[in-house]
Amino acid sequence: MPSLVGVRFKLSDNVHYFDSGEFDLEAGERVIVDSEEGHREGFVVIGTRQVLFSELRGPMLAVLKRVCDP
Repeated sequence: MPSLVGVRFKLSDNVHYFDSGEFDLEAGERVIVDSEEGHREGFVVIGTRQVLFSELRGPMLAVLKRVCDP
């Protein structure tokens, strides 16, 4: 099972789940993800260690990179 994170693209948006891959992400971090609309920037609202069980199955779109503030 992949490591999942919950990401929002806007504050009032639904939570979308992505495979965090090699990243250990925490809530509040900004990320670039591979979404159905292409690459999008969002922020993590559910960190890697916070998803203990999920009924989501099948291939998941991935987190591509962590966005660092300048």
